[in-house]
Amino acid sequence: MGGRTYRYYNFREYEGGAFSRYLEEMAGKGWYIDGYVFDSVWRFRKGKPSKRRYNAVLMPGSSSVDIDESGDTKMFRDFCTEAGWILEYGGIVWQIFYTEDESLLPIETDPVSKLEIIGDIMMQPALIAIDFIAAILLIALAAAVWFASGMTFKSADQGVACALLLLWSCIFIGGRISMICWYNKAVHAAESGASLNSSTLGQIKIRSSLKMMAFAATVLAAAGILPLMKTMCWLVIFRGMCREAFRYRKENAGVNGADKLRVRIILAVIILFFGYFLCFDMKYIFSVFMK
Repeated sequence: MGGRTYRYYNFREYEGGAFSRYLEEMAGKGWYIDGYVFDSVWRFRKGKPSKRRYNAVLMPGSSSVDIDESGDTKMFRDFCTEAGWILEYGGIVWQIFYTEDESLLPIETDPVSKLEIIGDIMMQPALIAIDFIAAILLIALAAAVWFASGMTFKSADQGVACALLLLWSCIFIGGRISMICWYNKAVHAAESGASLNSSTLGQIKIRSSLKMMAFAATVLAAAGILPLMKTMCWLVIFRGMCREAFRYRKENAGVNGADKLRVRIILAVIILFFGYFLCFDMKYIFSVFMK
């Protein structure tokens, strides 16, 4: 049976339990994870419906452009395979295992080790900085449109554009702040021996749906405010590419020689390419849109 489908679900690093429940739900409908596309977009392949138990585990693995798989990751996968779990997808962050054996013990890590892995991935200063820089640029762009129009919107397009720019800045800042708050609470919980709380699958579906609605509104608005919306889209893409670039660099931190040079070249090309076009589009905004 053929077929592919794509789903946008923004599972954060501490929401592995909800991710597992979602994969079980999809398997019951005959859809199985086939890969990670970009910025929380997942690809699924069509198959026969089945009843599976999933475990979505945080253990940095290999990406589509990895040079070598780390020894720790391979050891962890081998350990889970020997325990009866089958690897369905091994990505740069998530390792997804499944079993059809109801009696099989789940893959467990102690709360302290789990929190260390989450913090190592989610709390990287570079990723936090990218989100706040992206939000600041969006706010600055909205302020520039407002001030250039004499602090009174001359058209509905300008008002809609500023509203969307501010909305996305709130999404970036709000999402990052909520992750920081969860991590701080989880640290205190781990120190006291309490369990680590996480979002439910229903909450994640609502959050992802609202973000998709914001994206759809941006796309619809782009028809009438193309220059400004194109710049915002470039910024969102640039943010996503920077996040992937920093994750890729982290996964290949131990390589040497020619491999290390190749990693640096890949990162430089990604950042410079998107950075150049982002700056070019912002210059276009100030020269054309705000006349």
